[in-house]
Amino acid sequence: MTLRPLYVYHPPYWKAVVPLVSVFFFLLMLRISRPSPWLPFARRLTILIGVLLSGIVAAGTFAQAQRISKASSNGTVMATIGTITNFRPGSGYVHQDESFTINGVFFSYIDYDGLPGFKRTNGMGGPVRPGACMRVLYYDHPPAGNRILRLESATAKDSIDHCK
Repeated sequence: MTLRPLYVYHPPYWKAVVPLVSVFFFLLMLRISRPSPWLPFARRLTILIGVLLSGIVAAGTFAQAQRISKASSNGTVMATIGTITNFRPGSGYVHQDESFTINGVFFSYIDYDGLPGFKRTNGMGGPVRPGACMRVLYYDHPPAGNRILRLESATAKDSIDHCK
């Protein structure tokens, strides 16, 4: 069976850089402002806050990636393959979750959650369609439910053979 990957989870390590970039621009703004006796203190405080925020975001992202890696190694990542049923499309403009079932396994996600895994709804150009043959690698993430780590689509010929 030939499967085409549609989504593969990668930890968002880039999020740790965002606070540092904002610190850079704030320091640039302080440099342009007129001199003040508080300016050296404001610079130090800005750098301290930026480094702390980056550390917190990096630690959270790393912990999330470690949790998923641990789930992969201890066998709690599961796979299911079959035809998508009970498909309820989400909207990209209204915060409405999208859900579907494959072989009795329920999946639900929304574009705007901060949890790891697949979250591109049909309204935002997502690849999930009713009746499509998909293979999903997922793990249980209480209380959010099954989180999709890898989503693969079967070719048309394979879907006839394997997804009935």
